[in-house]
Amino acid sequence: MRLNSRITFQTVFREEKSAEIDSEVALLSGNAARGSKDWMKFYQQERKQVEARLTQEERDRFMEILEEWNKKGVSKSMKAKTAARQGRKILRQMEKLKWQRMGMRSITFEGHYDIEGKIEYSMTQTSNLALDDVRIPSFGQLFPSELAAFRRAFVQYLVHISEIEKGVANPALPDASFHEKSLKFSSNGFPIVPSPIYGSTGREVAYAQKSIIRIYMNKVYALAKDRPGSSVPWDALERRSAEMIDPEYWPSSIPVTDPSRLHLESTSAILKLWRDRQAQGDIPFKFSKVFGNGYDIMEPLYPSNLFDGLEAHPIPPPPAAITKRRLRQKAIRLQTQSSSDSESSNLSEFDNGRGSLASAMPRTTARFEVTPETDETPTDAPSRSSEPPSLPSRSSPTIVNPSSSPTPEVEEAPPKPARKIMPRKRTKPYVGTAEMDGPDEESSVPPPVKPKPTRRIQPRKRTKPYSDPLDTVEEDGVQTGTTQDTDNTRAGRDVTCDAFVETVTSPDTDETRARRNVTSDALALQEASLLVVAGKRQRKKTLKA
Repeated sequence: MRLNSRITFQTVFREEKSAEIDSEVALLSGNAARGSKDWMKFYQQERKQVEARLTQEERDRFMEILEEWNKKGVSKSMKAKTAARQGRKILRQMEKLKWQRMGMRSITFEGHYDIEGKIEYSMTQTSNLALDDVRIPSFGQLFPSELAAFRRAFVQYLVHISEIEKGVANPALPDASFHEKSLKFSSNGFPIVPSPIYGSTGREVAYAQKSIIRIYMNKVYALAKDRPGSSVPWDALERRSAEMIDPEYWPSSIPVTDPSRLHLESTSAILKLWRDRQAQGDIPFKFSKVFGNGYDIMEPLYPSNLFDGLEAHPIPPPPAAITKRRLRQKAIRLQTQSSSDSESSNLSEFDNGRGSLASAMPRTTARFEVTPETDETPTDAPSRSSEPPSLPSRSSPTIVNPSSSPTPEVEEAPPKPARKIMPRKRTKPYVGTAEMDGPDEESSVPPPVKPKPTRRIQPRKRTKPYSDPLDTVEEDGVQTGTTQDTDNTRAGRDVTCDAFVETVTSPDTDETRARRNVTSDALALQEASLLVVAGKRQRKKTLKA
């Protein structure tokens, strides 16, 4: 079983023309049962004939209904027919799918209206589908009384919903809300735009504004159609709002749509426009056109004296907002008042001789020292202790006692002596700093930096001669040879090493930098010559082999 969630033109057509199609099929089929083979034989034929006879106005009306159904759902009659035909099967299919795909066990209660408007309900359990383990009992087997109580409560809930929808019961609305009974009318019967309904923050609540706009426009529309109880077809009005409402009665930047789709800024702007016009004695809002049968545009049917003698209704100012800051300030005032009352009560206890010093004195970290002005004897102490001391004031750190007894004074703790930070004695002096000449004095002039001794780099002694004597070998007709290690080459190496040592140990001047560059070039040239010699040796060994 699959429920097609898409609503098409054919869905609206079959619902609106179902009575006409069924009557013609019954005549052709000989009153065959609906859904039987004989009945289905003529159904498609008659459906096409009825659809071919549709006028353009009927097609336009069906398209408007289609858009409204796609937004709010199908009609009540179609809901009842679908529930009676497919409801139970779809519920069982959903329970089976939840168990097979997700392992969910559930109990589903549902309630709906049948085609006659009566309440019907059902209960579907996973255990009733015989999909679970047979050893697992159902919820009703373990808790029969709880399940029965829940079923009774659910039925009562469905009855209460039905009473609200039929207007029998009027449940209490939340605070800062507006309902239809609160709407007032002028002497001629025209509705008055309600005053702002402010919340705890001193501002209008969004859902209250939406309720005011919806109820007010429905009342004006019912007067325009001269039919009490008529309501605004919001989807049709949204498409043809330019023909239905004059620009002076609606803000140009706000679309005409169902109030539930508007934001707080839009609803505030609409109500402000209406209230400003009402405060000047003008018509707050009215429809210039209304919908007739088949959503045709027609002139309104207002009573002749409806707009005569409209009274001006000024807008009341908003109350002071109860913000968090105000609540905090109020709490601080209450706390300050309670603390001052407690202090005065403590002081009165001391005046009556019932209080104690430890219980009434404020907590402090100061030390009390008794400084007697005269010599104290053991007999004087009891006489002085029997006199009640006075309370200290918060502004003075001294406890004043008018008696001649020693005055307890609040003394601050003596400041700690400043600690002299001595430099840490180092066992080894840092590079570039002076050593301390003694424990109490330091040398202000750093000693001169001693230059490091120059280390002369001697050439490494070789067990074998640096290079073989000049040998000539014929290689493909080309005569090659090696550089001979003679006195001249050894002298050149010594000069290069001496220049390198002198460059490392001498100060960094332009002359030394130039000399280092020359030395680097000489070393690079010597390294290149050594590589050439090594290559020639390897080539010669290869030829000999």
